Amino acid sequence: MAEQIQAHSDRLPRQPGTHPELAQLLPELVFKTTPEDLKTIAERAFARPAMEPDHIRFEHLHSHTVDIRAEMAVMTALLREAGAASFTELIRESESRLVVVVRFLGLLELYRDRDVEFEQDAPLGELRVLWSGPASGEIAALDRAAAEWAEPESGQSPRPAPETEDADHG
Repeated sequence: MAEQIQAHSDRLPRQPGTHPELAQLLPELVFKTTPEDLKTIAERAFARPAMEPDHIRFEHLHSHTVDIRAEMAVMTALLREAGAASFTELIRESESRLVVVVRFLGLLELYRDRDVEFEQDAPLGELRVLWSGPASGEIAALDRAAAEWAEPESGQSPRPAPETEDADHG
């Protein structure tokens, strides 16, 4: 370290501060707050928790549940009939953002089972969904998604994670 200190002994750090030509442009600071003003501000700040409730109630907040199976069935019927649709078309009749999210998750479930394919001409462009599943009949993804995403009954513990093939062989 002594070597480095010696090698750089001719370097001096830049002294921070205002450039002399610009110093005249700044207004002079004048403090008008008195100690009594500071006392009043502090009293208000420390008294605030006493004015606020100890707990916050959530009874006024509610959201309806959305059935993923039903939403996937709506999209499946539309895609089977049309053959393809944009994501915008698939969510056009959605009553809330929650329905949009559930429909997107439903599309991912359908994609996992190769019942749909996606096309997108440009990054961040319109997502086009193409039906590639069976022309009629039940879709396995609907039942699996309904079971996987179902809310546990109140008082029940969450369902166990599904076993994988590796667990059977290991």
